[in-house]
Amino acid sequence: MLPNRDFPGAIHALLTAYCQQAAPSPAVEDSPEPSPALAALLDGLGELAGPLAPGAPHTLVFAGLERHDGQAPYAFVVAAEDLAAALRTVRSLPSWQQWAAGQRPMGAPEGSTPDVLFDRPNSHPGVPRQGTYTDLRGEQAAGRLPAPQSELRPEPGTEFPYALSDYGQAAAEALGPEWESEAGYLGASCLIELPGGPLLHRRLDSCGDPLIGPAGGEDEDGHDIELSGVPKTAEQLATAGEQIAAVIRQHWK
Repeated sequence: MLPNRDFPGAIHALLTAYCQQAAPSPAVEDSPEPSPALAALLDGLGELAGPLAPGAPHTLVFAGLERHDGQAPYAFVVAAEDLAAALRTVRSLPSWQQWAAGQRPMGAPEGSTPDVLFDRPNSHPGVPRQGTYTDLRGEQAAGRLPAPQSELRPEPGTEFPYALSDYGQAAAEALGPEWESEAGYLGASCLIELPGGPLLHRRLDSCGDPLIGPAGGEDEDGHDIELSGVPKTAEQLATAGEQIAAVIRQHWK
């Protein structure tokens, strides 16, 4: 259960006490101090929420299974120096991990990858001006640690059996025999090239999302790649290659 849904009874009690104390009090114009009832309410809510982590707030938006039904995504707020650090932080917190673990389709094998997409365009510094969100800064400040890695991390090579360079090779094969690919260091990136044409770089952007763009270019020069899932078999890898190839054909061929 997410933190901002843990204490409905306590919040109800605070609001009830506030209404009982505040209702009979006449308004005082130009009063420099809040009413005692309002001050008690704010103090109670502050104690209930606990201290917030220091640092600038950042909103991270994730779409889970609800997006298939046309529902709005989830927003989480953490404190961090920038969006990339905020993304690393939110993924380390137990409440986010618990939410993500629940985003597996019904009947999916145990340990399969949750159906979660990071919505980078709608993630931003600050807190949302409207809509609901889950503020994890209290959990962050409390220093709650993630569950032991042995409980969270699958065996090496099972969750992501293919390297980024394998995706690039599959894309080159889908584009045709004239296309070439070259793996980067440890397979963490890949260059895809049509002789006499553009040299493209298949990599992850600063937020960890798959991207393809001109070699040596900035993230904003490239294009995001939406894959239908994490390939586990050679057939699924070929499908991912076709999806990457479609982006290349659209923008560079």
